[in-house]
Amino acid sequence: MAGWLLRAIVMENVEARRRGAVLELPAAPHYRLDREIKNVITVIAKTCHYWLGHMPATQRQAIAALLARMAVESPLLTPAADADAGTRTHPIRPAAGAAIERLTGLRAAEPRSEGWLGLECGNVPPAVWMMRALVATNVLSRREGTVLCVPVNATLDPGGDRVAAAVAHVFRCARTRGIVDGDGAR
Repeated sequence: MAGWLLRAIVMENVEARRRGAVLELPAAPHYRLDREIKNVITVIAKTCHYWLGHMPATQRQAIAALLARMAVESPLLTPAADADAGTRTHPIRPAAGAAIERLTGLRAAEPRSEGWLGLECGNVPPAVWMMRALVATNVLSRREGTVLCVPVNATLDPGGDRVAAAVAHVFRCARTRGIVDGDGAR
């Protein structure tokens, strides 16, 4: 459940981390009730309700088995934890951005959060489609408008090669399906 919730919550653009069966959600003294607190409470309520109220136990078990198989094949690529501070200036970020641009034409954009590399997709539909496809390949992703955000993590992906390869694969699939053109927009 925690693995599925993590993916669903992050795709709703709320930061989250998982440590085993524990899901960590953001909280800070500067959070406002009408903005950040409401967003966090809404997303956890909505995703838990969907998991528990709309998926039969057999489907939840199948998802758990699938996530376990995916973890063996390729562990979930997540943004760097707080201990890896400085990902905005870490050399992996420009290297991954340059590799992704070379492979796809998608240009780096500045996400608002540490640990992420933004990629300008030009339009919302391709950004949404590629976000979902990346999560299906065990690369956590989220979206800020037309910007697809992918994780930067020097520990799990030291050179940024894994995230670049995943984005390139998903981009090729999106182009084949007519979701993006050569520039990423559609």
